[in-house]
Amino acid sequence: MQWTTVNFGKHMGLTLPQIIFKDADWFFYAYEKGFFKGEHARQAHKLYRRARSIKVPPRNGQTMLVEYVIHHDFRTGTDKFGTMRLIADGPGLERLNVSSVIDFYIPRSYAS
Repeated sequence: MQWTTVNFGKHMGLTLPQIIFKDADWFFYAYEKGFFKGEHARQAHKLYRRARSIKVPPRNGQTMLVEYVIHHDFRTGTDKFGTMRLIADGPGLERLNVSSVIDFYIPRSYAS
């Protein structure tokens, strides 16, 4: 697919995939607010769907999962996104926040 460059805002001159790696929060905000029009809107919709369900590839034949590390603030009772990392699938993961797909929206879902 030939991605067009954005011609407005702080990410002018970048393609939508470049923006999602540089500033995913801005991309999701702009998508939800309807900033993208015409061809940008079509591309943004496609990228939005893809960025929410990136398959985690195996590593050396081992099934990998993404772990979302969430920090809980016991004083305020709120959760804050920490990081995401790839981990090998196996026993003992029941208490972890893991998924078979990477979802770039997860950090935004924990933003206040």
